[in-house]
Amino acid sequence: MKQSGVKNNFSSRADAIQSLAAAFGAAPETGSINIEQHYDKATGTYYCHGKMYSKLFIEETKAYLMRQKTKFGQMGPEHKGMAMAYDLSYEAVCALSEDDVTRLQNNKTDNKDQT
Repeated sequence: MKQSGVKNNFSSRADAIQSLAAAFGAAPETGSINIEQHYDKATGTYYCHGKMYSKLFIEETKAYLMRQKTKFGQMGPEHKGMAMAYDLSYEAVCALSEDDVTRLQNNKTDNKDQT
């Protein structure tokens, strides 16, 4: 069973995130994605688009996503799409590590220097 709004192949991380959001009922975004983010090393807090995510909240979210992935994975092949959506969500949250945020911020700076 294919989830509505979920593509099979993703050309970029942004496409994967937009597809995941569509699978959970979010309206598709128009135009380009502008990611404004900051990671506070001292607290482990991630700030993105005016929202704040504490280190504890991120860890609890990862645990929840893994539980849901396991639950749907054990329900049989008809629930494979949901298990994959939770797995993608888990991987996206894991990608919010300090190293990944730093890499994205450096890429953003490098892109500005090239213009």
